[in-house]
Amino acid sequence: MAPIYLWFEQWLHTGSSPFVHQELYRYRLPRCTQDALSTISVYTQRTPARTPFILQLIESRATQLLADYNVVALDHSSSARSIKLLPLSINPDIDTHEHLSRVHALAVYQLLSLFSPSPDLRCRGEARIPILADWMQQLLARCRSHHPTSEDSLYPPTQESGRSSGQAQNQLWHTWIQAESARRAFIIGTTIHSLYMLLRDGIGSAASARNHLVPGGCIGAMPFTTRKGPWQASSHAKWEQLAVDVDFGLRHLDQTLMREVLKGDTKESELDIFAKVFLAGTFGKLKRRQTNGVREVQPLKADALPDPEESDANVLPGVDEQAERRISEDEGADELMGDNDSSDD
Repeated sequence: MAPIYLWFEQWLHTGSSPFVHQELYRYRLPRCTQDALSTISVYTQRTPARTPFILQLIESRATQLLADYNVVALDHSSSARSIKLLPLSINPDIDTHEHLSRVHALAVYQLLSLFSPSPDLRCRGEARIPILADWMQQLLARCRSHHPTSEDSLYPPTQESGRSSGQAQNQLWHTWIQAESARRAFIIGTTIHSLYMLLRDGIGSAASARNHLVPGGCIGAMPFTTRKGPWQASSHAKWEQLAVDVDFGLRHLDQTLMREVLKGDTKESELDIFAKVFLAGTFGKLKRRQTNGVREVQPLKADALPDPEESDANVLPGVDEQAERRISEDEGADELMGDNDSSDD
């Protein structure tokens, strides 16, 4: 979970991360996203004395976000799943960008709630699991059913009528950015919920609950761009050139991709950091054997996971740890993939 948390921090500090594209909120930053980012900022500066206040802030912001979209939590005290979902038709004018923004915002609150030291906040986070699952499905449905139009632009509506020719040429690039961001948002949201259920209930219960709450809720079912380059392109021209010259590697996170990496058919250096981290987290890190040159998968150890019985444990990094454990585009990926591990077995 630490890499995902640090990606949220990276988004706050740099305006982008492996799941938030640098162009996505450059011209249009919805209020719900502003609130979520400010909540991350406050959370990263928490102290023991301020923590109770910050936990209240997280819940208040999450509740307000749901209220903004006519979703009401009926009763937190009696049941963690007493939720009323009002029809989406009440919000007929939500465009793709706003769908994506609210998913990002709620994912922030879910991460901070479900892995909180507060049992009450975790309970409320559980109540919101079906909501985020529903919002992610609505986002994907919107992406599938709508052709790119001005209403799906990354530019504010006030700029639409006066868009320059350069902005108009960016439409295809921006459409890809939204589609790829939606795919990665689904993977992030599903991972947050799945890891929480894994820690709470164990592997079998986690898989069952995940598939129940998130239709098609396996991260391996969602293809995403695995090739390094397209996500990092800083302009439409660079992205367009890559589209001509390079296979973007729109792949599923599955054993087929892992085997290709193990065999060397897909080079690790060509993988996007998002793909590297999720391959390592799903299948274990790669380990090279010098004796025969064969690579193996080293599974993650069960004893490395926090004890689910320690319900008051805060599994997110502490304030001091946050300053020391940064995951950037080039830093940390090699360690996760095991490139530096050359010991004999």
